[in-house]
Amino acid sequence: NAKRVEKMGEEKKRIFITGALTLDTIMHTKLATKKEIFKKYHLDPNITTFLMIQHPITTIKDQGYSQLREMLQALDILKEQTVVLYPNCDAGGKKFVTLIQRYTKKPYLHAFQNMPHEDYLGIMKSVDLMIGNSSSGIIEAPSFKLPVINIGSRQQGRTRSANILDVQPEKNKIIQTIDFALHNKGFTYKVHTCKNQFGQGNATQKIIKILKEIPLDEKLIQKQITY
Repeated sequence: NAKRVEKMGEEKKRIFITGALTLDTIMHTKLATKKEIFKKYHLDPNITTFLMIQHPITTIKDQGYSQLREMLQALDILKEQTVVLYPNCDAGGKKFVTLIQRYTKKPYLHAFQNMPHEDYLGIMKSVDLMIGNSSSGIIEAPSFKLPVINIGSRQQGRTRSANILDVQPEKNKIIQTIDFALHNKGFTYKVHTCKNQFGQGNATQKIIKILKEIPLDEKLIQKQITY
């Protein structure tokens, strides 16, 4: 991304990598305990729990739907307690919701249209595994040492921390990867010791320091695109 900004005409000396601001919330907010957050959302804290978020893929919307179907079928075989958040409002989202609603009567599945951000982080902090194609699995989950199974191509090209497993959107492969994520000792060690590639929760301080020190002159406005 820094290289893209440079190509858009920004001088290299004025491009700074500060990390993701959302990690500041994780590091500096007192989140609910597992007992508190599971009680609030009527979850059993004593059993394995997954967090699933699958968004539409606007460039390949039909494939996105089939990917969601494969994942729901995999979860229906495993029948582990699963928190499902409805997808975003991109094209194809309503179709996703309709498919998810076919599974909402399953006793293991707990679906929510939305959730306050701090509750969402509390859930993420407390579950055993995250699965889907949400950017949260890439950006926030490493800070919680949470194993993440990333489905399909929606997050293609993004930096990966060691807690991420990419898998093809096929039911049996998803089941195999879930088993690996939960039980492979080598991978479990990588997850517990992983470093979040998107920062350590101090982006705000870095941004403030940069804004205080950077010269405000005409060069800040005049850009020359290099592509």
